[in-house]
Amino acid sequence: TGLGKNGVDTLITMDEKICDRLGKIYGRSHIKPPTGDMYKVQGSTLDIVGSLAPSTAKDLLSVCQEFGTIPMLGLNLGWLAPTSLKNMIVQIPVLNAILCDGVLNAMLEELVAWCKNPKTPLTHPSKGRLLAAFYDQSASWKERILDRGRIVLSQSLSHIGIKKHGALSSK
Repeated sequence: TGLGKNGVDTLITMDEKICDRLGKIYGRSHIKPPTGDMYKVQGSTLDIVGSLAPSTAKDLLSVCQEFGTIPMLGLNLGWLAPTSLKNMIVQIPVLNAILCDGVLNAMLEELVAWCKNPKTPLTHPSKGRLLAAFYDQSASWKERILDRGRIVLSQSLSHIGIKKHGALSSK
């Protein structure tokens, strides 16, 4: 969660070779092939199936559905006085990404609050911002992700030959 525009899903795969197959099932606009800005998965479910049942694994497609929550913040270094320090941060991609990523910022803010006081109350503003980074509580966000989740599940079931799934249809 947190990846992309608010309420819009992205289907992520760690296997670039299956992107075309996934695009045929789910539509190409939602598929994101592995890139340098994504996390790496070690020991995925597909890896386990591959080691336990290699003949079955060749037919499996592994995909993760993520939904956008809060936007990237943009890099604003106005609060940093020394120009040399601003220039250094802009040149270091990791620092640039940390300062721009809204989800990571919320996580760091909550971590700092916890380090100062491990008994930080749930009412602390950092807790609310962290929750919002992973779960937008607006009715429209919930409706969009549930609708899109139903669509992806329905497409998955159709792909494996289960055609009758009326309960999954969108409102």
